[in-house]
Amino acid sequence: MSSREQIGRFEVNLDRLLGSGGFGQVFRAVDQTASPPLYVAAKRGRVADLRREAQILELVAGHPAIIELHGFVEDPRPGGRAFLFLEICSGGELFDRLIDSGCLSERAARPFARNIAEALRHC
Repeated sequence: MSSREQIGRFEVNLDRLLGSGGFGQVFRAVDQTASPPLYVAAKRGRVADLRREAQILELVAGHPAIIELHGFVEDPRPGGRAFLFLEICSGGELFDRLIDSGCLSERAARPFARNIAEALRHC
């Protein structure tokens, strides 16, 4: 039996944990209003933390190297959690790549450095 929860226009699959960390858990979700359906990452965490992250993402939106915010939904119940709906990034973490390889050559590091610099300039 699948554990799914309807959060606004998003259906969150609580059985599909994509990752977890200090600020919450990330699940796979689908925007049911999009045609075709749009799969997104649903980050569940504390309201204050995710509200601040959503505000920052709204300020820096519009650059291809910055993750796209698709929605923010707050649980109205006391002590409730919030969900942040984000573009799914399937390439993995740069940090994990560095750990796995031990180091990157200058040629391999160049596109990462360029994307980071362009995203910072956009901000």
